[in-house]
Amino acid sequence: MASALPFISPCRRLEAKPANEETNLGAADGELSAPQCSEPNMSHTKPLTILVVDDDEGHRELIRRNLLRGGLTNTVVALPTGNAALEYVFCRGAYADRKGDSLLLMLLDINMPGLDGAEVLRQIKADPVKKKIPIIMLTTTDDPREVNRCYELGCNEYISKPVEPVAFIETIKRLGMFLSVVSIVEES
Repeated sequence: MASALPFISPCRRLEAKPANEETNLGAADGELSAPQCSEPNMSHTKPLTILVVDDDEGHRELIRRNLLRGGLTNTVVALPTGNAALEYVFCRGAYADRKGDSLLLMLLDINMPGLDGAEVLRQIKADPVKKKIPIIMLTTTDDPREVNRCYELGCNEYISKPVEPVAFIETIKRLGMFLSVVSIVEES
């Protein structure tokens, strides 16, 4: 099943860029560079924070480390529960003092105790402002019914975590490389 990622455009870093700012991918003379990004109503670059939400501490650390190895320089915030994710996104509870001025992209596990990833996804996508946050489901669940349910709830992409550690690490590195060459567009 294909998914739409309306918030991602092909620019160099994972950040919102000013309109008409050309991004060069290090191309030498005569080589192609990335197309211009023309995001509407943008006057400055905003940082992008990547939220990793997974109840398994080992998975959170592997994801964080291998995203960085994949080329990301963005802030990565690792959260252990669905409740913590919602508090962070909605700037409440332990995160009530968070300014909420950075763009977010979430890597979300489904199978977590308490508030599971599907419910976190549902609550974020039900909010008229927060529904624009790109959410990538990153989980060991590959049941087609669960995949369809996540797409129906509004996830932007679904990636199955391989069970074997080496394959899992390689998947996260590739995800990091992909994310390092896209830009999240802030919509007005």
